[in-house]
Amino acid sequence: MKTMQRKFIRFRGLNDYIQSFDAIDDVSFGPDYEYTDLLKMGQLELLKSEGLKLDDYLNEIAQFQIDLKNYNFYVSWLKEAAETLIEEVGKEYQLNQD
Repeated sequence: MKTMQRKFIRFRGLNDYIQSFDAIDDVSFGPDYEYTDLLKMGQLELLKSEGLKLDDYLNEIAQFQIDLKNYNFYVSWLKEAAETLIEEVGKEYQLNQD
């Protein structure tokens, strides 16, 4: 999917899509984004076959931002789960928190 996005979709002007990855849903593991908005935009552009260096560069930056936001979500999700587990183990074995 990333390869298809990188090769075909032009991310310039899709800042709201990229920002939607700031709030990933922990049930679906996807951004809370209304994808029909892409169809309503009317300006969704595909990259040209030869590609423009600036568009290619901006696509790499956009993909990096999306990957980083996904990484941040999973790290915070795992941290939350670990903290809950530590708390439950402490209660179960009556460990002193001091």
